Amino acid sequence: MKYKSASWSINILDDWGLEESEDCVSIFSEENGVGVLQISSAKKEDGEVSEDDLIDITKRNSEDIKKAEKVVLGDFQGFAWEHHNNNEYWRKLTLYTGKIVLFITYNCDSKDKDIENAEVDKMLHSLRLEG
Repeated sequence: MKYKSASWSINILDDWGLEESEDCVSIFSEENGVGVLQISSAKKEDGEVSEDDLIDITKRNSEDIKKAEKVVLGDFQGFAWEHHNNNEYWRKLTLYTGKIVLFITYNCDSKDKDIENAEVDKMLHSLRLEG
C-alpha cells in the first residue's frame, strides 16, 4: 500500500497499517509490532530548504545533533541519529527536498530496537516527493 500526502509519499509494507492525525502519520506492524514510525512534514514558503536550514531545524529539535549522520532516503536527504531515553529507543530523522522538510521518528523499547529496523529502512527508502 502507498500512503500519499499532498507533498510526499511512502510505501507501507503489507502487514503494516497506519493512522493519520492532524500532526503526523503513524505507521506500525499490525500483527507483532514492537514500535511505531511517525512522520510529519512542513513546507517552506520562501524558496527551497537548504542544508543550513535543515541543520538549524535539527539543532532546535534535538540535543543529539552531534551524533547525526548524513543520509539519503528515496527522494530526500538529511540527518539521522538515535538515542536511548530510560528504556526507550528513539531513531530520529530530519529530511528535506525542494520546499519540504520531513520530521521522522521511530521508537520502541530499547530491548526491541533491532527487530523492525530492516522493515523501517525499506519503507524509508521508498520516500518520494509528490505534487
